[in-house]
Amino acid sequence: MGRWSWMDPFAVLMSLLVPASAWAQAPTWSMRYEPRLVAVGSESVLTFEIEALAPTQDLSFSMALPAGLTLGNAPGATSDCMAALEAAPNGTSITGTTARLGANTTCTIEMTVQPVLAGDYQTVTSDLSSDRGV
Repeated sequence: MGRWSWMDPFAVLMSLLVPASAWAQAPTWSMRYEPRLVAVGSESVLTFEIEALAPTQDLSFSMALPAGLTLGNAPGATSDCMAALEAAPNGTSITGTTARLGANTTCTIEMTVQPVLAGDYQTVTSDLSSDRGV
């Protein structure tokens, strides 16, 4: 006769709800500008989206904007998930941290940016770290 424990029903339920492959995946993230083209001194909204397929803890990121691109005069940095978000007016860096994201969660972070010099800016998402890796 097999042994039964209180954890077995929970393990069975979780294996049915969340595929094993999702538990091992690190969160992913992307970014976009809206509008993509603006005149010097005009503002664009920079949006980051972080997608967590599995519960994720100790999530953080830090990103430097390319030379010639700054945060807006009033960047209005907002997030529906970050516990701490730093984006100083006219600054050139963005950092964020949070304690936890649930499974199948999308986190959105928005702020205004503006070019101070004419040009084509190549902005790349920086490292995103968590208990699930980068």
